[in-house]
Amino acid sequence: MLTRDKKSTKDVKYDIKEYHVVFLDLLIKHKNHNWSHINGLDIYAYINNANPFCVVPIITSMPRGPVVSLMKEITGLEISADLVFSKSDAPGILKAQIQERMSGIISTCKTMLHNQEKLENRLRMPKTGSFSTENRLYLHQFIWSNKRDIEMAMEFNKFVDKAFQRVGIIRDPLAEHGIISNDWDGKLKKDMSKFATFFGEGLEQILTYRLAILDFCGRLAEYKKEINGFLINPNEIGQDIKQFLSKIGAYEKLDKGLLVTKLGFNISKTKNEDDITILTINLFPHEHQYLADHYFNDTSSDSSITDDMDRPSKNWVATFNDDSDCMEILQF
Repeated sequence: MLTRDKKSTKDVKYDIKEYHVVFLDLLIKHKNHNWSHINGLDIYAYINNANPFCVVPIITSMPRGPVVSLMKEITGLEISADLVFSKSDAPGILKAQIQERMSGIISTCKTMLHNQEKLENRLRMPKTGSFSTENRLYLHQFIWSNKRDIEMAMEFNKFVDKAFQRVGIIRDPLAEHGIISNDWDGKLKKDMSKFATFFGEGLEQILTYRLAILDFCGRLAEYKKEINGFLINPNEIGQDIKQFLSKIGAYEKLDKGLLVTKLGFNISKTKNEDDITILTINLFPHEHQYLADHYFNDTSSDSSITDDMDRPSKNWVATFNDDSDCMEILQF
């Protein structure tokens, strides 16, 4: 419960994703009993932004109607009057009201969890490793959802463009040093659990690695339709892998630590323990499109792939149509 012992939103931002219900007071005091410079409306807006699937009942001394109106007027957000409880009533009455409406709160929670699960199943993006639940939901909220942040969406498109350009260099047999430069050493951040680090410092590099590896597998690996992925044996094509990775700069082998933990690929093992299948599931839209255009289409030629690398990519910011499972590509 967030009541009078929280000094600022900094106190809640690290764990708010773990909560399904937060009971919130509108007036916040510090531990020394001085009034805080923030109030419950600030925290309500923060929770709605950080964890849109959280149910937030409010307990206040104000009447329910004015609280609902005030919430919409100040934050632009709506709250049901059934989620506002008055402290002006006797403690026994307040407790009885909460107990009476608890079944409705639980029902709302279940609906929110169902919506979150539905969204999770529809997100077209990686779901493992650096793409933890929090990073993935933030990425969707800021880039693909109807609440998207246009600046972040455009930044994501720039990252995709950079990935295409860098992979074009990696593919060039004359580019002996690949993409190693002053602004690229090929190293991925060790800890990308925080979204600011993940998006601000890590995502551009991750997108380059992912597209490069998919392109590498498309050119060298045997594609097995029945297992829906690229089947490679690192031991058999070890020299090719080393030459490929030397153009990126930081790693010597394609293993689970790189493919899954850092880059978020889904992989599977076969009976032959040396074989790795990089599954073509949970990919970004631009990755799906690239593979469809160049490796799962018999009419595409190698020259057309190289030509494609020299052009800026499309705007790969997408939103989900509420009435269907299809994804729409948005052009800015």
